Amino acid sequence: MEFEELQARVMRRSDSPLFARLASMFLEQGDVHGAKELCLTGINQYPKYITGYFILAKCFAAESQFDEALDTLAKARAIFPDTEVIFKLKNEWEEQMKNVPPQPVQQSVEQPKQEQTAVEFQGEFVSQTLAEIYVKQGLIVEAIESYEKLITIKPEQSAEFEKRISELEKKL
Repeated sequence: MEFEELQARVMRRSDSPLFARLASMFLEQGDVHGAKELCLTGINQYPKYITGYFILAKCFAAESQFDEALDTLAKARAIFPDTEVIFKLKNEWEEQMKNVPPQPVQQSVEQPKQEQTAVEFQGEFVSQTLAEIYVKQGLIVEAIESYEKLITIKPEQSAEFEKRISELEKKL
């Protein structure tokens, strides 16, 4: 299946487990951010889908975030404990971690953290992208619920989210 066709299918049916295949294609094209977003959203809907965790772990490894990659692999291993590829990647990444130089500690100035697009809220992942996918599917109530969660998580954007909730409530 070609990239554009797969992307269209996932956008039409965001609840499809095809998210993992599309995320893998994003990763192959160097779009780690897009791949992570897809995986986090997909895992929220398919929490037992090992391939979603596997691709997400690869995203973290691509960014040299080996601790996060290994944590994600551990979640996949909990679902399907006897997967040989997980053990191979675990060993490979643990070896790579030894070669990553330690990050310098900032004494006086703290660098701003990179904004997370999908965040965990009471055991579920939520993002503005997920909310808009719900809108495209006609799942307005779910979209509103996502925006309400985002208000709690990101109060600095509450005005933007409240405006979108008002727009969506008119569609009910």
